[in-house]
Amino acid sequence: MTTKNASPDAKTVMAHKPGPEVDAFMAALARPDQAAIAELRRLILEADPRVHEGIKWNAPSFHYRDWFATVHLRAKDGLQLIFHLGAKPKQQDARAAALPAAAGLNIQWLAKDRCLLKFANLDELRRHQETLQEFVRQWLGLL
Repeated sequence: MTTKNASPDAKTVMAHKPGPEVDAFMAALARPDQAAIAELRRLILEADPRVHEGIKWNAPSFHYRDWFATVHLRAKDGLQLIFHLGAKPKQQDARAAALPAAAGLNIQWLAKDRCLLKFANLDELRRHQETLQEFVRQWLGLL
């Protein structure tokens, strides 16, 4: 697990692809939506070979140069993923909100630099897997 005070180089070294620490973390949770979360993790990791995963904010999170997405484990409905522009607050960056619309994705903008993607279930995630992966690649361009 990474620490809050780790340098960017240490974070990169400590992040794993795929993340054995994330596998262990998820196994300990024993959630009914394990298959959907596993598929979400796979799709994000396969979107770009530079993406790694680890546990950040007590949830599976994804890293490239900085942390950029976190599975929202407290969500009460469906599968949710929060996209952001790093672990530390930065001056709001409006470039994220200017990304091209991702057809078919249920996106809720929480701020100019963060959004929430929602999938009702595993079937919906699979239907939109290519659009999700393209969105991940566009988001990486902001980091």
